[in-house]
Amino acid sequence: VSKACPLAGYRKGIQTIGGQSGLAPKFLITGESNLIEPRQGDGSIIENFFAQLFYTEEQINYFKAWLKVSVNQLQEGIIASGPVLCLCSKRGYGKSAFLSLISLIFGGRNADARETLLKEAKFNDDLAGAETWFLDDVVSPENHQQRERLASLVKRVAATPYESVEAKNKGRFTV
Repeated sequence: VSKACPLAGYRKGIQTIGGQSGLAPKFLITGESNLIEPRQGDGSIIENFFAQLFYTEEQINYFKAWLKVSVNQLQEGIIASGPVLCLCSKRGYGKSAFLSLISLIFGGRNADARETLLKEAKFNDDLAGAETWFLDDVVSPENHQQRERLASLVKRVAATPYESVEAKNKGRFTV
C-alpha cells in the first residue's frame, strides 16, 4: 500500500488506482461518502425550492439529469470526469442552502476550494477526500481576469482524469 487516505468516490478498503494493471499503486481508502437512501414521498417542497432557484423548467431538468448521473456514478463506484454544476445569481437566492442540500445528497463530505483554486494553496488533500467542492460568493463580477482564471481552473479540474494531491508534511501523490 503506497498511501492511506480518504479519496472522493472510492469505497473503504484497499483500492488499485490508475496505472497499468499489476503496476498501479494500491491505496488504503480510509473513508467513504455516506449516500442517503432515496425514498418515495411528496416532493412539493423541494420542487418549489427548485422553481425559485432556477429560471426555467429546462434548467431544472438539466440539473436533475446531472444529479441522476452523478449519484449513479457514486453508487456504482464509477470514477470519471464530467460536468460541473455552477450556480450564479444575486445574493439571497438560496445558492448556499442549495449547496448544503447537494452536499447531503452526495454523502456529506465537502471542501471549500477557494484556497486551492483561487490562491494557489499548496495543500489540497481536503479536496481529494470530498465529493463536493464549494466556491461560494468568491469572485467579483467586475474582476474579469479573476473570472477567467477561475473558469480555466474549473475546466481543468472537470476534464483532467488525474490530479496531484498534497498534504502538509506527507508529500505528494497522483490519483
